[in-house]
Amino acid sequence: MDKKDILLRNIPPALLFVLYLTLHQAIGIETYVFALEITTLVATFILLIIIYVLQGRYIPTLLELLSWALAFRCIFLFDAPILSDDLYRYILDGYRLSIGQNPYDLSPSAIPLQTLPEDIRDGVLRFVNHPGLVTIYPPMAQWIFSLGVRISHWPWGLKLLLVALDIILVFTIWALSPKKGPLPVAYAWHPLPVIEIAHAGHIDGVMALFAILALVLVRQEKNLLAGLFLGFSVATKLTSLVLAPFILFKLKGPRATSWFVLGMFLGILIPSLYFGTGLLNMWETLRTYLWNWEFSGALYKALKAYWGLKTARLLLIGLLMAGLCLIPLITRGLFERLSMAFLLFLITQPTLYPWYAIPLSALLSLAWCPGCMAFLWALGLSYAVLIPYKTMGLWIEWGVATWMIFLTGLMAIGWMALSYSAYPRKPLASSISLASKNKTVRSPAVKREKKNTVGA
Repeated sequence: MDKKDILLRNIPPALLFVLYLTLHQAIGIETYVFALEITTLVATFILLIIIYVLQGRYIPTLLELLSWALAFRCIFLFDAPILSDDLYRYILDGYRLSIGQNPYDLSPSAIPLQTLPEDIRDGVLRFVNHPGLVTIYPPMAQWIFSLGVRISHWPWGLKLLLVALDIILVFTIWALSPKKGPLPVAYAWHPLPVIEIAHAGHIDGVMALFAILALVLVRQEKNLLAGLFLGFSVATKLTSLVLAPFILFKLKGPRATSWFVLGMFLGILIPSLYFGTGLLNMWETLRTYLWNWEFSGALYKALKAYWGLKTARLLLIGLLMAGLCLIPLITRGLFERLSMAFLLFLITQPTLYPWYAIPLSALLSLAWCPGCMAFLWALGLSYAVLIPYKTMGLWIEWGVATWMIFLTGLMAIGWMALSYSAYPRKPLASSISLASKNKTVRSPAVKREKKNTVGA
């Protein structure tokens, strides 16, 4: 193997490594939000260069893809989660399940302190957000939390497990992608999963892993197992339900559909059986979330100003349903439909945090849409809310950021509608080349015969 080729292939990820090291140093100071946005913007340009410029022999090998992906994530593995405190709720839930308690039975504020060890009581419980509410995270997520806590009660234990599962997701994306193509780097080296999983420790990567594994099994026509893994995905985070109708639409015949639905039912049921009626408390917290939470939802805020809170949420649900019905009419492939559906789901939500887009980032490695890169970058602008919150204790959203997120998402939807069109046109250059080729092959006799035929 040419040493020059190896060097050229590894220069871009080495630059990304330096960027992530810089961001790692910047996190913890008051200006880290701006450092985050500058770093992710530069990283996005590097990824686009890899995808569009460094074609052919400069595409990373599988070993390079995985090694750099792991290296980027390890930079943030031992960080305290600064951008989000959700990880502390994960650890508390996981600890309670690991000692045989039901995390859905009590809210954190109702847990007797004497039942918790010192490291959980002092290092975790006091950082848990909304301590008066029972956990909202579904059953499969609870089992993942429990496994992570068994590694360590400190945040790095659960993050180590999430990073390991994320590397499996990178491999799965590579296995589904056209060989020797650059698109797997669009997820493997992208700042969104690197920061939101390795630094903040969010569970959305596991949800994406189960969903992508379901797509692998659908391709292999193993419909029961495919449904089982999609059920696991739903039982990890309910947002993957938006993918189910499009996968069902892709299945061949009622028998395949029946096996898939059975598998999906089992995938949701099996992780849930242990928790029993405690799940009713989760649904109560979910209801509170659906009707009261709001963050970075520009369209929702505009509708609420005219129609009120509940009407605005119902209008968004109607808009989402209408859009999902249109997607099969304007797109052709399964990956394209799933990507567009998930993006539409995101921009019609009253609450939109950056880590919600991790599954979209994974899907974009299978159905490439360069216009979505701006949306994934703009999501980080929502962290500007942390500047007044950390300095003055005030939760004040930056309206410009909220609208930039929505407008870049709208642009990405339009880009998808054009590039994923069910009625693609041949590129102009290809048409000219084909016409030229036909012109040189066709003899004068054939031309005369065609002319006479047309005249007749």
